[in-house]
Amino acid sequence: GQVAAGQNVQGRLETGDYTGVAIDPTTGDPWAGNQFRVASKKGYGATPNNWWAAMWPPYNSADQSQSFLDVWPDPSAYDIDNSATRDDTAALTFCDDGVLWIGSYTRGLARRATTGAIAHVPLPAGLGSSVWSLACDPDGSVWVGFGYGSIGRLTGSGWQFLPSGFAPPFSAQAVRSIS
Repeated sequence: GQVAAGQNVQGRLETGDYTGVAIDPTTGDPWAGNQFRVASKKGYGATPNNWWAAMWPPYNSADQSQSFLDVWPDPSAYDIDNSATRDDTAALTFCDDGVLWIGSYTRGLARRATTGAIAHVPLPAGLGSSVWSLACDPDGSVWVGFGYGSIGRLTGSGWQFLPSGFAPPFSAQAVRSIS
């Protein structure tokens, strides 16, 4: 049957590594993502020291798998021991307009609009689906550090990469941080 988010079929609670953390610039609310899902403390930024702000999506005791944002919908009943049901979030970044970008080290790149709509963004062909780091540029473009090595920039007109031979040596391995 359906298993609660954050629990495996044996009922163990697991939180995973939180590698994606970002602050919504329009509300001040913190967002975090781990191997399993993404969630926020809705209203945290509205009041100083508001640690008791509610989690978003709201806690659902009847179906805890609905208590977290599932960016890449599951092909089967949720089970954290089944890698096919994990989002594997590695990075989060907000642009100034409140758009949230979500990178996964196994599933690629997604964009959550301010309306809440999620779009999965195609990565360049032949380069895998591993995103390890993200940064929103003030011009609205998004910088992406790939797990296979390399840095790309997604602009309104598509993907850009440094010409061959100009990339720094560190970009030949997983790029785990961009700022």
